[in-house]
Amino acid sequence: MIFDSHAHLLDPAFDRDREALLSRLPGEGVCAVTEIGFDLESSRRAAEFSEKQLSLRRGPEGGSGAEAGPEIYAAVGLHPDYAADCSDEVVRELSELSLRKGVAAIGEVGLDYYHLDKRSPCQREEAVRAKGEFLRLQRELLLRREEREQLLREKEPGEEELLSFVPGGEELSALSLSKKSYRALRELSESVDFSYAPEPEIQKSCYLRMIELALFRGLPIVIHSRESARDSYELLRDSGGYKNSGIVHCFSYPLEVARQFAELGMYLGIGGVLTFPNAKKLRRLVAELPLSMMVLETDSPYLSPLPHRGERNNPAHLRYVVRALSEIKGIREEEVIRITAENARAVYRI
Repeated sequence: MIFDSHAHLLDPAFDRDREALLSRLPGEGVCAVTEIGFDLESSRRAAEFSEKQLSLRRGPEGGSGAEAGPEIYAAVGLHPDYAADCSDEVVRELSELSLRKGVAAIGEVGLDYYHLDKRSPCQREEAVRAKGEFLRLQRELLLRREEREQLLREKEPGEEELLSFVPGGEELSALSLSKKSYRALRELSESVDFSYAPEPEIQKSCYLRMIELALFRGLPIVIHSRESARDSYELLRDSGGYKNSGIVHCFSYPLEVARQFAELGMYLGIGGVLTFPNAKKLRRLVAELPLSMMVLETDSPYLSPLPHRGERNNPAHLRYVVRALSEIKGIREEEVIRITAENARAVYRI
């Protein structure tokens, strides 16, 4: 049966039907899922979720309790977006969580340079000026709406209301503004409050502390790496963080990078992206490398495969990834499921 090595089933996207989904996953061929933490609170919840589900599966008489859903394991750690939270106190609590039953890895941790603030100081100052101008413009546009005038006399609109207000084309024309110039001003204004990723040095420091924790606890590591291949690899290699193995989640780098990570004993996480029409490089990589290097993952509720792209993802959708791997490798789907599940159990030591 399928092992989903990386999911976020505690995401609010599953709040309305989580229990129903869990109960039907074994019937859809999913035997196990690893719930991945990304900050302290999600790591706490992942550990609790794993303990609860593994207890339910044991059942009152010590049976399998499979009707309760798949086996749920957990990973605890700080995603690079939360690297600034990597205090001694947080690391201590993550260390304690890593001892809980069902916690099988430290993750997801690593580096993500995709959303770094690459603007110059001058560009940042220009964005702040643009935001001030945009807020003044929004207030004027609001005042021109007759139905708003009385409200505005009674209460000055706050920043949130001003930023969310969307005028019509005629309202812009009345101020001699084109839709294009208005949209550019809005986008520049929004860049002021965009949630940029922590600076690389902050991310690296957190990544190394998470590697140290994995080594201290003797646990594998689940790595998030986006637009940071060299740093992700070299810090892992130089720190010895690969010694307990691990997974490079949602692998998207070239073949030579895959081989470098594989030489360290790391597995590659393969998910719904494999089914996308523009995933030619990933399909070539999968064709070149042995299945013994790969594990299946969904990153649920994200990255749903075709034909469900754009919808909420869930572990049952891995059957489409299995089909794609089967076609690329020229082997039966049952072999894909067996080998990737064995790989996941090996890396998580289950």
